[in-house]
Amino acid sequence: MSRQCELMDLPHTIFYHMTKPVQDEDLVELIAQLASVSSIFWFYGSRPIRYWLGDRGYHVNRPRGQRLMFTVALAALYPKRNLSQANQSQEMYL
Repeated sequence: MSRQCELMDLPHTIFYHMTKPVQDEDLVELIAQLASVSSIFWFYGSRPIRYWLGDRGYHVNRPRGQRLMFTVALAALYPKRNLSQANQSQEMYL
């Protein structure tokens, strides 16, 4: 096997790992659950969403949850950094 891979100029590790196909029904159902949780808990990030889905029987690790949130364009809404800094273009009256 190693010699054949060497002749084809391929790494031999690709022949030992077979990826499992993704079930479309499961993915659609999981995305629907993500949409429902984001409409209720709009401030949830990837960690709380992971725990919320785990309570409902979906065992999703955090990177997969982040990837799904990115594909559906979901993001937690919360105050970002430097929210209370003064606007430098405005004059200050002391």
